[in-house]
Amino acid sequence: MLKSVLVVFAVVVSLCDAFSREKRGDVDSSWFANNFKLCLHWSGTFDWFQCNGGGTTPQDLCANVNQMTPFYHDWTDWRIGGCKMQWGIISSATNPPDWLSKVKMCYQWYAESDATQCGGDAGKTYCADVNKYTTEYFDDTGNRDGGCMMRWMIQVPDSSPTWMKGVQMCFNWEAEGDAGQCGGKAPFSQCVKANSWTEYYRDKTDDRRGGCKMSWGLKTSN
Repeated sequence: MLKSVLVVFAVVVSLCDAFSREKRGDVDSSWFANNFKLCLHWSGTFDWFQCNGGGTTPQDLCANVNQMTPFYHDWTDWRIGGCKMQWGIISSATNPPDWLSKVKMCYQWYAESDATQCGGDAGKTYCADVNKYTTEYFDDTGNRDGGCMMRWMIQVPDSSPTWMKGVQMCFNWEAEGDAGQCGGKAPFSQCVKANSWTEYYRDKTDDRRGGCKMSWGLKTSN
């Protein structure tokens, strides 16, 4: 009986200590890794087979910290409609420190030529707070002139701890067919520290063979 009481007491103390640490901001990279993930939320308009192989409902591709999301398949071309994409940092932390309210997931884009195939109603730079998704980015590239240039960043405030300022935003891509549709000058795999943008990724999927695969993630420095 006494042993059971002591076990329960130890669990309660541990939970109270974790709660207290979060409240005063005394958290570390393992806390971040255990309580956060990066997600892509996507949906399609008209022909959904252009978007990640199709489907009938919006879907999420998520990855815990220090992992990459499953690949998202981009097959937009001459077919009607396109794909909507949103990014977000999702947290299960119950009592986060104050500085977390200023952490944001950001993306930025511009059109090389015909802007109707890029962005939709999204602003050219948009950031979202933790547990919210960015405004929808509309991908409708095809045979029109130029392509769409995209990049991503995790934004953290000066008040965040040093380890948080070292968290990296990562992006990977692969071509499934004609590589001229994907990437531009962006490296196949890249990670940049918080408050820095990834290199621009060029999206120019059209009628050429295959499409492009993309993946996102957050990584701690240790």
